[in-house]
Amino acid sequence: VIQAAEKANVKLTVNYVLRYHPLHRLAQRVVHSKVLGELLYVALVNLATDEGLPPEHWFWDLRKSGGIHIEHGVHFFDLVNQLVGRAPSHVEGGCQRRADGRIDRVWALVRYGDEVLATFYHSFGRPRIIERTTLKLGLSFGEIELVGWIPTKLSLFGTAEEEGIETLHAVVGENLRVLGGTERKVVEAEVVAPDREGEYRRAVQASLLDLINAVREGRSPQVTPADALRSLEVAWQASQTFLRN
Repeated sequence: VIQAAEKANVKLTVNYVLRYHPLHRLAQRVVHSKVLGELLYVALVNLATDEGLPPEHWFWDLRKSGGIHIEHGVHFFDLVNQLVGRAPSHVEGGCQRRADGRIDRVWALVRYGDEVLATFYHSFGRPRIIERTTLKLGLSFGEIELVGWIPTKLSLFGTAEEEGIETLHAVVGENLRVLGGTERKVVEAEVVAPDREGEYRRAVQASLLDLINAVREGRSPQVTPADALRSLEVAWQASQTFLRN
């Protein structure tokens, strides 16, 4: 598909809408600013619902969906690739099955050299009313946590120098609280985006608008075909343990 698009000079993107969500963009700005130090660790825990997924649903058929990492996890592999700024050096993964053989839990351990370690866990078995997703980013001088598959809250905690505090103010505004300290001040912030469905719609719109502008301006879209392929490669590697069987 990528080669065909390039040959036809057609702009191509993938609907990785989380890239366009304001809380994920905020988290990326903080990480890339390095005001809380280097990114060291990422932990995704996605405790999702299986309501609407009866045993005969295509979701459970690996020949149709590719499995949870490929059908669902690619969004998060892409997010972490963007946070780190490159593809991982090592990927491994596994799964757990229900009594009827359906794979409803998968995990992946992803290394980016000696710099960043990322873990990903997905399960599909909860009632919808209590499904929960958390993405935790551990940095050398702090941490960031996003709550929600489509995030509704971002929490930040750590220490920063005066210049870094100015940068954080520019990113999170009045949500930043400086709690004290000497050379490095203790800081915390909480930013909410309670309109979950509205933010999702706006992220979809932003993705489409970016593609339209990429066509008009003769540039690459923000989510490039190479980005999509890279995240799919991670998902494929993480799935090999059970796809081979």
